[in-house]
Amino acid sequence: MKQLFLYLFCTFLMCIPVAAQDTLYPVRTNATGLDTMHVEVDLHQRDHARYVAEKTFDFKLMVEFPTKEEAGFLPNSEAKIAMFWLRVENVSQRPLAVDPTRFTLTDDEGHTLPFLPAEEAFNRISSTTLGRQTFLSNTKKALGRGTTEEDLKDETLRFAFQSGEIPGQGMKQGLIFFEAPRKKKYAVTLRLGDLWSRPFVFTTSKPKN
Repeated sequence: MKQLFLYLFCTFLMCIPVAAQDTLYPVRTNATGLDTMHVEVDLHQRDHARYVAEKTFDFKLMVEFPTKEEAGFLPNSEAKIAMFWLRVENVSQRPLAVDPTRFTLTDDEGHTLPFLPAEEAFNRISSTTLGRQTFLSNTKKALGRGTTEEDLKDETLRFAFQSGEIPGQGMKQGLIFFEAPRKKKYAVTLRLGDLWSRPFVFTTSKPKN
């Protein structure tokens, strides 16, 4: 019953505008050779783009600001949190270790922004005035009855990118969270530790077509 409620609740949220945090747009860049990297526009959502990178014979990865399908269950809030969706596909036969706590985020002034465990990120979002109001309002509209914060916290933990090995020919994906700059407009640089040497740059300024 709980799983059915969460499914219906998340389905409802996908039908309304969702922008839980500042929308982050990838800055176009290119890398050639054995390690390729580019920005790809979503064919289904023309205003949405993602980084796609590949290390030939080893892995493919995708980094983006989460779509409604990936984070639509999180309420709108004024919490300053930077969210990303990471997908890593291991195309080799060897296990691939990925530890998101080793990832780093810096702002355009060079300040390091703390990595946030999924539970802490959810607590920050739900504890804000707007976050709590949106949470209660959307839940009521969804099924006409309430649910607990623990239900949505469980969803956040389930959708978070989990540290560990990706088996050969396997895939892992999920949300990663950082503290965001306090200002309204900014750029941030995401680095994936030993996984990928080149930076992923995102900005709150929507790119011109």
